[in-house]
Amino acid sequence: MKASTNDFNQSNFIGSTHFGRLFRGKFEGKCVTVKTWDEEFLESISSKYNDENLIINEEVKFWTNPITKGHPNLVTLIGYCWEKDVKCVVYDLNPMDTLHNVLVKDELNWIQRINVIHEVAKLLKFIHSQEKQNMTFNISASHVLLDKEDWGFNVEDGIAMTKIAMQCIDFFPMNRPTMKEVLQDLENLVALQRLSDTRPTKREKNYVSL
Repeated sequence: MKASTNDFNQSNFIGSTHFGRLFRGKFEGKCVTVKTWDEEFLESISSKYNDENLIINEEVKFWTNPITKGHPNLVTLIGYCWEKDVKCVVYDLNPMDTLHNVLVKDELNWIQRINVIHEVAKLLKFIHSQEKQNMTFNISASHVLLDKEDWGFNVEDGIAMTKIAMQCIDFFPMNRPTMKEVLQDLENLVALQRLSDTRPTKREKNYVSL
């Protein structure tokens, strides 16, 4: 893992999560994402539960769960390293950046924001459909990784997006759309954008939550 990330070099650093860091790496000729944990966090968990392997066991259990494995908005686990000096997992993902970083840099145009919201909405719908006792998610902008894309900008898309957002914050809760309705509106908006964008260089974008 040290070799794949150039000894976790700062040039390969993507961003920080709540309890660790994300790096770009090369594994068997493939671009991957490597997640590490803060040593202090690992020690506190090991001490609290008297199990030094708890974190990696739970990580592998989650990503190999039939419910989550293969979901289009979740990463695929390639493998892990749990040695004394290196503790990390490897995901099959070549990221551009975290959602948190691109929002801070203000690098997303309207249609890119729509695509992000659309994908996150699909993931939220998936989460809401699961039994709470079986699924635990911690979703934040620092846990969402974005691939590169090439989408244009349409003013009408921005107007439509604003209307959806205003409906979601309506003063009267009974007037607010359900997550299913929001997702349907976003899917319609994305479909219209794709039909109107005829550029041959257009590429789709995948969004995944870590």
